[in-house]
Amino acid sequence: MKIGIVGSGFMGRTHIEGYKNCGISEFCVCDTNLENAKKLADQYGGKAYADFDEMLNCENLDAVSICVPTPFHNPIAIKALEKGVAVLCEKPFASSSQAAEEIVNKSKETGTPLMVAHVLRFMKPYYFLKKIVEEKRFGELLCIDMKRHSTAPLWGAGNWLMDAKKSGGAIVDMHTHETDIAISLFGKPKYVTTVGSYMQCSSVYGYDNVGVSIVTSWRKPKLYPFTSGYDANFENASVIFDGEKVVIYTDDEVITDALEKEVCPEYINGADPYENEIRYFLNGIKTGDFSYCNPDDSLLTIKTIYAGLESMESKQPVNVDF
Repeated sequence: MKIGIVGSGFMGRTHIEGYKNCGISEFCVCDTNLENAKKLADQYGGKAYADFDEMLNCENLDAVSICVPTPFHNPIAIKALEKGVAVLCEKPFASSSQAAEEIVNKSKETGTPLMVAHVLRFMKPYYFLKKIVEEKRFGELLCIDMKRHSTAPLWGAGNWLMDAKKSGGAIVDMHTHETDIAISLFGKPKYVTTVGSYMQCSSVYGYDNVGVSIVTSWRKPKLYPFTSGYDANFENASVIFDGEKVVIYTDDEVITDALEKEVCPEYINGADPYENEIRYFLNGIKTGDFSYCNPDDSLLTIKTIYAGLESMESKQPVNVDF
């Protein structure tokens, strides 16, 4: 297989390394900064391009990884799908619900594989959470709180992440992670209530039988460590992931090794979740199976995010249109 990497920044490098570790050896790299594209292409082998159309027309690509700022996802994905080239698109999916819907519809219209890189799905603590919820291993899930906090993301090229008009701010770029987990667990919420700002916010998602809240910030002080995790309260246990380990508390015991004992599929077992998601994507191209991380869920995630943005601005609950 030959893979085109679109974007030579941190995520582009992360993707190309993941493909390499999955046995892929043919690459080409596209970046509007040709010098940066050449550096990455020279490191892994392959040609560098400054123009995506040129790369798409000159190379016989099987798939592309889209690792550029969010506003550019839609045109690149549409062109690749029209060419019959499978697409792995970094989150957030798109800069609007409409743009995301266009990509999903194009994938269905052309029959070309599409997957959004929702990396949390490929981390063992979140796979474990989904499994115990579905199995009702500790009874029904009553409520779950999820969080993601960091300092300001100043590492983006041209500081684009700090421009809310380009990145959507923390509510779009970071809130997407936990929102996608909520979608994977419970499906479409009836409504979203979000308060805060583009840089830090708190959401409550309206489901009938479970309480779901998410808090996100990238306004933490420079010395504040990155933190993420969940606190899930079941009928018969509380399951806590603090970003490093999962601990289960019951009335009778504290379980600290449940994650190590859990049997997981190959696309979860790897230590690197980015490599896990790429392995799943490559297998999906071969088998057509993207049921664990499917485009419809990704579309619902982005629609839920933008409903939250509307709620934040209107200071009212907003229904999710899907």
